[in-house]
Formats: sequence, C-alpha cells, structure tokens
Amino acid sequence: MGCQYCMKMHAKKEHINGGFLLSVSIKILNIALLSGISMICAKNPKGSFVLFIILVFYNASGLLIFINLDVFAWTSLAMHFGAITMLSLLMVMMLKHHEKR
Repeated sequence: MGCQYCMKMHAKKEHINGGFLLSVSIKILNIALLSGISMICAKNPKGSFVLFIILVFYNASGLLIFINLDVFAWTSLAMHFGAITMLSLLMVMMLKHHEKR
C-alpha cells in the first residue's frame, strides 16, 4: 500500500487544502451577502446599485466555480451581464424621463 508517513502527510495536505478552500468560499459568501445588503440599501441607483449587483453575481459565480460547476458559473455570468446591462439602460432612461417632468 504505502508507508504510514506518506499516508499521514497526504491526509494533512488534504486537510490544509480543504480548510483553505472553505475559508476562501466563506469569504466569497460574506462578500456576496454584504453586496446584496448594500444593493438593497443603496441610495444612489445609478452607480452603487449597478456596482453591488455586479459584485453579487461575480461572487455567486465564484462559489459555483468552487463547487466545480464551471459551465453554470460562466452561463450565469453571461446571462446576468446582459440582464444588468438592460437594467442599467432602463434605469438611466427612466431617471432621465423623470428629470424632464
């Protein structure tokens, strides 16, 4: 099979990598949650709303990549990029229409 020392070192290496991935995924999740809360509480819809919604979707895609769902992550990014673009254009048009009145 293998020597005991090699088996212990392999188990320790997996534990260190698993702990690292867990800590990184928790940080990404915290950033996504804070961005979501900031998006809801944003007072300036032009800049901060778009910035926070982009952060939410990038962090959600990062979490999908960490659990080996790469195709879903890239599809999600592409789909939400289009949705964010349309949302920001609609928001700018509505604000300009509101300012004219």
